[in-house]
Amino acid sequence: MPHALRFDDRAPWGTYAPPPRVRARLQACHRLAAGGRVAQRFAHLVRRPVKYGVHTPLDVEVWGLRLRLMPRGNIAETKMLFAPMRADADELRLLDERLQPGATFVDVGANAGLYSLHVLARLRERVRVIAVEPDPEMRRRLAFNVAANGLTTIELCPTALSDHDGTATLLVNPAQRGENTLQAGEAARAGGDRDAVEVPVTTLLALLRAHGVERVDALKIDIEGHEPPVLRHFFAHAPDALLPALAITEFKADTADEIGALFASRGYRLRRRTTLNWVFERPR
Repeated sequence: MPHALRFDDRAPWGTYAPPPRVRARLQACHRLAAGGRVAQRFAHLVRRPVKYGVHTPLDVEVWGLRLRLMPRGNIAETKMLFAPMRADADELRLLDERLQPGATFVDVGANAGLYSLHVLARLRERVRVIAVEPDPEMRRRLAFNVAANGLTTIELCPTALSDHDGTATLLVNPAQRGENTLQAGEAARAGGDRDAVEVPVTTLLALLRAHGVERVDALKIDIEGHEPPVLRHFFAHAPDALLPALAITEFKADTADEIGALFASRGYRLRRRTTLNWVFERPR
């Protein structure tokens, strides 16, 4: 059983620099991940001693940023650590194409900041990022990496989103924080021991208005099955001016039909399907 990991947000970046053998394995993983399917499978073998044998965070450079990442326990950090060039590559490539200086990007379910940090790495202070993350632990990790890079145009929002204002129970999976959810059924399906964390809840529309957002150039929403209530309320009440030009949403078998219908109701067309996400576009 792997040791429990603790994220240190006090020691300066560089404290957990990978030792030579670990660094060599990380470099090999990056090379292999850029190859074909056979090479990618081999990369999983190469990374195992790091993923399960390292019991501290690791300080690495990804996309030109200084990041502190956990080797296990959160899929987004695992992607950034072992295969950053393949992490949601289609989605991030689209954001690179669409987000220009002066853009606003809203990241709902920011987690470790895979999307937010990638956008900031490219545009720095020329983009505004609204990162929504209700899990205090994931928000703490993201805040460390934001501070380590002097990123000043990202706003971390300590709330969950739904179709109402109030509080809700976030079901946290400490062994895989990418599976945190407000949906009890989704938590049961994904499995794992859960910690019940009470978190504030608001709507996407209320959040945007509270932050003075007047235009959304791109939205990413990945909140483990709770997308429909958020989108249902938003599309029922948001003015056209606040509808994102590009939207990336996770979908599951039991949410796909409703998500597609909700986007269609406000004039979106499906631009692309990836393994885990749909990408919708709305002509301006």
